[in-house]
Parts: sequence; structure tokens; C-alpha cells
Amino acid sequence: IADFLIIQESEAKGDLAIVLSGGNIPRVLAARDLYKSGSVKKILIIPEPSGTDIADMELRRLGITLLRGNDLTQRILNASQVPSSEVLMLPHSINGTINEAEAIKEFLEQHTEFQGVVIVTSKLNSQRQCYIFKQVVDNVKLQCLASNYDPANLDHWWQYPRQSLYVLIEYLKLTANVVTLFF
Repeated sequence: IADFLIIQESEAKGDLAIVLSGGNIPRVLAARDLYKSGSVKKILIIPEPSGTDIADMELRRLGITLLRGNDLTQRILNASQVPSSEVLMLPHSINGTINEAEAIKEFLEQHTEFQGVVIVTSKLNSQRQCYIFKQVVDNVKLQCLASNYDPANLDHWWQYPRQSLYVLIEYLKLTANVVTLFF
């Protein structure tokens, strides 16, 4: 049951690696590897939402600055010697995979130099996110890659309450997204 949720493609090649928001560190590392191996020419980051909740505001009041997703993404790519000229970032964060796919479709319509893209995501989300992108983004060759840096181990997932919950939630998200796309 859990295996269905995971895209098994291990190699991907295109003009652009697109790092979906959420779970950024494993995704950014996978996109970096694609760039460093010459499998993609550029990396596009969908920004993470900025921390604006009450706890974040209280930490700032105390003078504590946490390294957030977007800053960490930039530091990872800089430390990996990916030139900043090869890293693109959408202007704002996007809520939800369908909305991300629609924004990427619009981006690609404006940047026709990218004919092949690789969607870089996490293991458990990969089937759903790839399905959504293939339904919405129809103007380029699209491949999906689940990050090898994703620690998800779904062997015997049913024996672990948290893993079982993640699998159940992912099936619920898949169902909700399919309904949203077609109705």
C-alpha cells in the first residue's frame, strides 16, 4: 500500500529542477545533486512560508533568530558551490500542490527555454505530487524524483502508528486532490 505512493524513478534529466516547498532539506540536496551531475542546468525554488506564528514572534522578541527554510536552502546551495545565477526562486510561497503546479505552469509559459523539468519532492508525497503536476503542467516534458535524502522508511509501516498516520494522510490528500482536479 505504501509502495504505491512512492515514485521509483532513480534517474532524471531536464533543463530545470523544481524544488517543491515543504520538507526542503532532502529536496534541495537532491536538486543540488542533479545540478552537480549535469542532469539539470538550473534549480527553481518554491519559497517556504515565512515564520509568522506566535512562537516565531516570541523568539524574535527574545533575540533568537532561527535559520528558516529559505535561508537554509540558500546556504546549502552556496556551500555546495551552486552559482547563485543558476538558482531561481518564485517571488512568493504557495499553499498546496495544485496551486504550486498552476504557478509552475505559468512560470514555464513565461520561460519557454525550459523544455524538460524534474519535480523534486519527498518519497511519500511523490506519487500524488507527480500526478498533480502531470495533470496541470502539460507544456513541457516532466519527470519526478523522490529525494534519496528523504529518511522515510516505509518497511512495515503498519507496525508504527506515526508511519501509518502518514500513509493514511497521503491517501486522503491524493483523494482530495483528484476530486479537486476533476470537479
